[in-house]
Amino acid sequence: MQPPLFVVVAEWSWRVRLFLSSDFDKHSALQDEAFDWIVRLNDGEPSPDLRRTFEAWRRTSAAHKKAATDAEALWADMGRTESAALHRLERARAAGRSPRPHGSLALSRRHFLAGGLAASAAVVIGGASFRGLLGAHADFETATGERRSVNLAGGSNLWLNTDTALSVDGERRATLHRGEAFFEIARDAGRPFVVGIDTCTVSTASAVFGLRCLEADGIAARIVVASGEVRVKASGGRSAVVGPDEALIAPEGEGSFHVSTADAGAEFAWQRGKLIFNRRPFGAVVDEVARFLPERIVVLSDDLRHLEVTGVFDLDRPEELLPAMELILPIRVTRLPFVTLIS
Repeated sequence: MQPPLFVVVAEWSWRVRLFLSSDFDKHSALQDEAFDWIVRLNDGEPSPDLRRTFEAWRRTSAAHKKAATDAEALWADMGRTESAALHRLERARAAGRSPRPHGSLALSRRHFLAGGLAASAAVVIGGASFRGLLGAHADFETATGERRSVNLAGGSNLWLNTDTALSVDGERRATLHRGEAFFEIARDAGRPFVVGIDTCTVSTASAVFGLRCLEADGIAARIVVASGEVRVKASGGRSAVVGPDEALIAPEGEGSFHVSTADAGAEFAWQRGKLIFNRRPFGAVVDEVARFLPERIVVLSDDLRHLEVTGVFDLDRPEELLPAMELILPIRVTRLPFVTLIS
């Protein structure tokens, strides 16, 4: 029997320990530690001593108890996701058919081999050149699949996610040209830290937050705050304040800001070397994973795009993200030049 995805992922996660000193990162580290405990307790038959040690750890504080409860809930969700996927696969096999819509793979392959593949290659190559121009004057840049930490003058720190370009102007100003960055801003009440993108600016005296340029579906950027407050300003005088565990969507053009709740710990798991998904549609999961891989990824079935996925994935080896998913989900990964098909 193939090992379940969450066990494989948990084993990899022991190799990643990238923590900062902020309260947010202490909270995230506690969540990671709790999940490691749950993995150890579910790996075979745990000893009584291990169970007693875990219970003592859980009683350390209210934060420890909450982290343990959240980790147990996530583990249970992953078990249900695996069972549902395997059940769907067995039903398809019993009916003597593939779990994919009949003929969808063959049709898509004909499309790619008849010219779509060449077009995809042009998009990949052309897109890479265009991104290179965007980052030509950046002070810091990451390639696809790369993450990088930067210590700024004045005590602030930042992380650059995959395929990101950012410039710094002095101690308290930066410009995000593309991609996504995580900011840990040291307090200076007299000089706010300002991050600019094409459509708006984000400013704060002190906060831990993330900013991502999207430029898709009419959305220009997304801002998520872990601690402190940030003010977002756009053209036309629009402004909004975003607080802890809140996210703001900044649309392109003159549309209104949209503020909603967010799980900052999961949102910024990439900074700790992980991707965390809790009941996310498979299509959204693939879109996120694709940011860390060089090839284009196409999901050929709408049914698969809506399949709920819960899991923790390791970013140290992004090339193994799709093979890990293939272990427990009813999917087939077909790699072609420049394009990966999922059916």
